[in-house]
Amino acid sequence: MKIGIWNPYLDVKNSAGGGEKYIMDIALFLAREHSVDILVHTPEDMEQVTKRFGYDVSSLHVVPTFLNSHTSLLARWKRSKEYEAMIIVSDGSIPLLASARVYLHIQEPMPHIKLSLLDKIKMQRIKKIFCNSLFTKQYADQSFGKVSEVLYPLVTPLLKEAKKQDMILHVGAFRPLASGGDFKKQAFMITQFQKMCDQGLAKWKFTLACSVRDQDVALFEQLRSTIGEYPIELIANPDRDVLWDLYSKAKIYWHASGFGEDITKHPELVEHFGITTVEAMSAGVVPVVFAGGGQMEIVTEGKNGLLWQSEEELSTKTRRVIEDDELRESMSKAAKERALDFGRAHWEVKVKELFA
Repeated sequence: MKIGIWNPYLDVKNSAGGGEKYIMDIALFLAREHSVDILVHTPEDMEQVTKRFGYDVSSLHVVPTFLNSHTSLLARWKRSKEYEAMIIVSDGSIPLLASARVYLHIQEPMPHIKLSLLDKIKMQRIKKIFCNSLFTKQYADQSFGKVSEVLYPLVTPLLKEAKKQDMILHVGAFRPLASGGDFKKQAFMITQFQKMCDQGLAKWKFTLACSVRDQDVALFEQLRSTIGEYPIELIANPDRDVLWDLYSKAKIYWHASGFGEDITKHPELVEHFGITTVEAMSAGVVPVVFAGGGQMEIVTEGKNGLLWQSEEELSTKTRRVIEDDELRESMSKAAKERALDFGRAHWEVKVKELFA
């Protein structure tokens, strides 16, 4: 079967994140048995993704996209006939394609979408909609009027053993918001760690590993300037080897997306799933993460991690893990076991079912 895959979010340097990894994992798996074309704006798009994730993409065909404003609807229709199936990462729009099977992937909640009559007609050609979490699914079902399926991201840890250090870790894209602040709440977490240090926390370090786009470098450096003399380290655009070295050494994982936001009005501002949380857990790092969005599907309170909703809870629960070695060891073991649920064995079965 010939399959075409289009992800419009591959075209910004250093922008590749969990959503891009998600689609690449699907592409590489399907390429074992099918001919798979990855549609791109430019070849450089694929180069930055392979560099970011260390993938061998020799099994894929990288071709210029025809799903852009420069291609007429008629031309799109004709080109899409070449594919028996197409997988489209949607920004909320619905493509009109001639492929026998069209799959729509929704990466984040889109609660404000209202389908036009034309959109509803287009939906008739969509075979399946699939999402990255139950959290995203509930909004996709409402927005598109079709029952979607959930395919959780694949998390494949690199097995590396290292002595654990007194380190809190955060991994996430640095993305300033137009309304102010940043999506992953790195500035907030830095402030909270500084407060904990001022209150007596000693000998612990906070490391933030962030992907940073060229246009955000200046703002990222402003964030770095707020660190002062505190034991905080900011790492920009680390490769996978560096990331897994950090995961292997950290004891606690922090994640704060969604804190302080009106999630009812803007669910897109909370974590849609939480790939880095699962990656950390697979390395035995205990997650202490904001209680919202997809994180609620990963972490079971008190068993394999802790959930928080306020600044006080973040501080209190972090100290609880720091001060109770027995509790940390127990949750670390449980976190590793939970991460296996998002491993390749479970994932491959679901992919086969989804695209059968």
